Amino acid sequence: MSESPEGAVSRLGSRIRAERVDQGLSVTELSERSGVGRATVADLERTARTPSLDTLAKIADGLGVAMPDLLTERREAPLITPVTGMDVKLLGAWIDDDIQVEVHRLRIRESIRRGPLRSGARGYLTVLGGTLMAGAPATPRRLTTGGQLAYSADQPHVLTPAGGPVEAVLVMRYPVIRGGSSVP
Repeated sequence: MSESPEGAVSRLGSRIRAERVDQGLSVTELSERSGVGRATVADLERTARTPSLDTLAKIADGLGVAMPDLLTERREAPLITPVTGMDVKLLGAWIDDDIQVEVHRLRIRESIRRGPLRSGARGYLTVLGGTLMAGAPATPRRLTTGGQLAYSADQPHVLTPAGGPVEAVLVMRYPVIRGGSSVP
């Protein structure tokens, strides 16, 4: 039995969004990279629009992936390295009540200095293994296995492993910006 056109469009929208989120791009950033309008990118992800082959090729190019990769079902979130010294695996992402939520599995190998991220961004970190100094650069907290930290990700923050790599789960929450601005 073949897939319905609606199912294929829905899968394509999900794949575009998953690739964009994995790369830490906003809809606006993907729009700029691909040369496809922001509203079109957002509509494709919501499956409100079916792309032409030209538009799909531009989106794939903007994401740095082969067009067939956007057309095939993704089996698992890839391991990516958006920051030198830290491996990130996206476990899930969704929008709930105008808040974008992302769940990441981290392996922190080196000291990382991040932020500020989008205004209103919050991070919730749980250490699964190892010891980590995390939080504001001037006053980081020492976290060991099972330790948790909630922090304002719209301020500079550090993640520094002590004594070897640290495994952690990070939940990020971002306000969704609507009305002509970027939808994360």
